[in-house]
Amino acid sequence: MSATSPRKLVQPARSVSRRSVLRGGLGALAASAVGGPLLTACGGDDAGGGNGKEMSFWNFYGPADDNGPQSKWFVSLAEQWNANNDVKVKLRYIPGKDYLSGTTLQTAFQSGQGPDIFLISPGDFLRYYNGGVLQDLSSVLPAESKSDYLPGLLEARSVDGKIYGLPMEIEPLAMYYSETAFEKAGLSEADLPKTWDQTLAVAQKLTGDKRNGVMFETLPGYYQNFTWYPFLWQGDGTPIKDGKVAFDSPAAVQALKFWQDTIKNKVAPRKALGDGGGDVVSNLGSGAVAMQQSGIWAVSDLRTKAKNFKYGIIPHPTPDGGKPATDLGGWAFVANSKGKNPEAAAKFITWALGSTDAEGVERQRQWNTVVKTNVPPRKSVQQAADAKGAFAEGALKKFVSEIAPTGKPEPRFPPEVYQPIADAIQACQLNGADPGKAAADAAQKIDTFLKTYQGAPITCGDDQRTTVRAAGVGSDGSREDADDEEAARGPGGVRVPRAGRPRPADLRRRTDGAGLRRRVLQGRRLRQLPGRRLRQLPVRRPGQLQADGFRRPTLGVAEDHRHLRGRLRADRLRGELRVGDAGPQPLQGDRLGQVRVLPAERRQPGRGGPDLAVPAGRQARRDLEPAGTARPG
Repeated sequence: MSATSPRKLVQPARSVSRRSVLRGGLGALAASAVGGPLLTACGGDDAGGGNGKEMSFWNFYGPADDNGPQSKWFVSLAEQWNANNDVKVKLRYIPGKDYLSGTTLQTAFQSGQGPDIFLISPGDFLRYYNGGVLQDLSSVLPAESKSDYLPGLLEARSVDGKIYGLPMEIEPLAMYYSETAFEKAGLSEADLPKTWDQTLAVAQKLTGDKRNGVMFETLPGYYQNFTWYPFLWQGDGTPIKDGKVAFDSPAAVQALKFWQDTIKNKVAPRKALGDGGGDVVSNLGSGAVAMQQSGIWAVSDLRTKAKNFKYGIIPHPTPDGGKPATDLGGWAFVANSKGKNPEAAAKFITWALGSTDAEGVERQRQWNTVVKTNVPPRKSVQQAADAKGAFAEGALKKFVSEIAPTGKPEPRFPPEVYQPIADAIQACQLNGADPGKAAADAAQKIDTFLKTYQGAPITCGDDQRTTVRAAGVGSDGSREDADDEEAARGPGGVRVPRAGRPRPADLRRRTDGAGLRRRVLQGRRLRQLPGRRLRQLPVRRPGQLQADGFRRPTLGVAEDHRHLRGRLRADRLRGELRVGDAGPQPLQGDRLGQVRVLPAERRQPGRGGPDLAVPAGRQARRDLEPAGTARPG
């Protein structure tokens, strides 16, 4: 696959276990972003590419020596495929420490022995795409499967509308803490840190001769970058913005300093135990640390390997004035376009992860909520998991209701972007470098690279954030209608279970592609669409009213359409709206009853334009008096 022609290469794209497979040295990975010799060879006939009738599948799950649940799932997956297909799948297990933190995969491609099927993360996507070894899956992925994935997930593995990987999971990050450690230190739930300063102070109280108060990943690599990005985002920072480097920022400097302070204050270890910073069982579970950052996968690890360990989770602490943030990671199946049978490999992937029949949905439910704990990446799988009560209580409920909705998809950077960031993190965290200088040095390297980069578009987590959907609990406490499943999803499309959904705000401001402000109706009970001249309820064109994919419609007029007259009537799904002389306008959405412009005698004094009122119930045919005045958007 050749490099793309010059164009806007850093652009928004709609877009989530990392653990040790993402750690390790990045020097071996810093090859040319436009291919280079490392990823240009074809698959061979031995350990890698297979012989056309047998496809090699390299992974770090199975068949493993421990024959655990995750290993069994992979073995069963291959057996099911092999029983019904002439081209067989042969699994090759590679220990996590060797998969990406070593050179096993890269050496195989360099020597022409790359596997037919393998696993990659969004953070390593551009390395393989720009190297020309990823097979297009679009032609064998049914439209029904594409629409079943949550918004943004396929886009993070796509280029120019073509899909090159199917995600198997979404993995948000959080902070785990030991209840026993808190009790022994005389601390309670009230002492759980909410800010960076509180984290350092509480960690100091939890630190003892044989225990550190807190731990973040210290080994360089994909995983460390992945875990550090949320702290950059909390200060509204990003490595790249509008196609230009933005890493030399106060947000980056303070995030680098926070991690540095945990080591400088001697409340965090310089090296993790076991499998690294994401291994909760070996670190938090063993009593070596009292608080540890890790991902949702750790819930299943603790469930199977430390059943009696008492723990809790909290969102990432934030800096003063910061906002909550987490990183939504997740591995994807990809096929080698240079392998012996890339077409069969593509079909296997779409069958394994994209099947929408009952068997395919159950297979994905088992992976995401039984043998492993993740947020399912597909709507149908989330619904099946909800039916089994997978996220109804405990840590998983908190992950999906409180933590995941604050997440951004993992950025898609080539090695020349994430390597300088990794160097900056390491220099500050372990070597005492000045955070300001480290950020500036990294920014200079990234800027030099961006000036000549000609690979696929680079996307940042903040670019990939998807729309916040309406909450699923009405203001009267009622549960949402079944038709509103789409409206019950948070950032990244993560679905919030009914019991954990927040009560809806009446209106939420959004920005469409034309840069016009809009407010999206949320919840079942809608009180009022306020506005002096409806300037805060615009749509893309004057007089246009449409749903933009929401179950409940987005209503409004452009800012220059100041004098709305007439009557608005909303009927059932795919009904029409009539706005004065504008004629019928398409409307998609649940039945809202009647929406009308209040007559002049019922308008609030001092408000120059018409007020819109919506009945409280779906079947009601009455207007509500305006609930109050809201400032124009």
